[in-house]
Amino acid sequence: MFILGKFRSVMKTEEGEVKVVSGYRWKGDPSPMHIGLVDMEPNTLLVPQYVDANLVIFVRRGHAKMGWICKKGKMAESRLRAGDVTVIPAGSAFYLINDCKDERLQAIASIDSTETLGFTTYQSFFIGGGRDPTSILSGFDPMTIASAFNVTMEELGFMMSQAGGPIIRMHPQPEDANKPNEDDDEDSTTKGSIWQRIFNFILGGSHHRHHGKNSSLKSSHAYNLYDKKPDFRNSYGSSVAVDESEYAPLKHTGISVYFVNLTAGSMMAPHVNPSATEYGIILDQTGEQ
Repeated sequence: MFILGKFRSVMKTEEGEVKVVSGYRWKGDPSPMHIGLVDMEPNTLLVPQYVDANLVIFVRRGHAKMGWICKKGKMAESRLRAGDVTVIPAGSAFYLINDCKDERLQAIASIDSTETLGFTTYQSFFIGGGRDPTSILSGFDPMTIASAFNVTMEELGFMMSQAGGPIIRMHPQPEDANKPNEDDDEDSTTKGSIWQRIFNFILGGSHHRHHGKNSSLKSSHAYNLYDKKPDFRNSYGSSVAVDESEYAPLKHTGISVYFVNLTAGSMMAPHVNPSATEYGIILDQTGEQ
């Protein structure tokens, strides 16, 4: 009753790839669901964009720096780590950086196409670009864009001349770049830093950093499954469930997240989910369903 197709590559460069598999929730349901796999090499950037679909992202491996447009048009930046769940609402511009020195970033995304323009498909709109990817601003005269967003022609030229694809490599980082760097300088000459400044200029918002555990915005932006006490545990495994009651950003997605850990030779008892379609992604080892 629920059949997934084959994975297809929607973004691919030498620095990383985004693959998506699609399927229908239920026989007769016209709205498909999509599952995306994000794989980025160390020291790379997924260029600023927005998608006409809600994204629920789970970080499987590695660390990342994400910038996004939050409430009141302000730009915020937060660090993500393995186990984090975060939500990017449809139409909210964002970028993603793997600034580790030697660790790949792997993430899984649930793509809710009910908010898309065509209802059955979704589309990325790139803010920065040139020949590859094409920027949504490319139809405007460069002088008009520079004047409108109060940026220099040099900064605009960097953004609009992008030809390396949606996932690009940044300049070399310091020797300790594999560790989260809480004191990055916004005026750094790295490509990632230039992207951050231009992104901020274009969207006209204040820039906020969120690093500490007590940051209210950060705590509402990401929820770590690995930090939560299991809802159920015995000698055969454990399970954790997170819904909108614990993580408010899930409210508008209609999605909850369920994490199961089974010991070798054990099984989850048969169960029925009467009001939702459930799909699972195997993170490690093998099993039968």
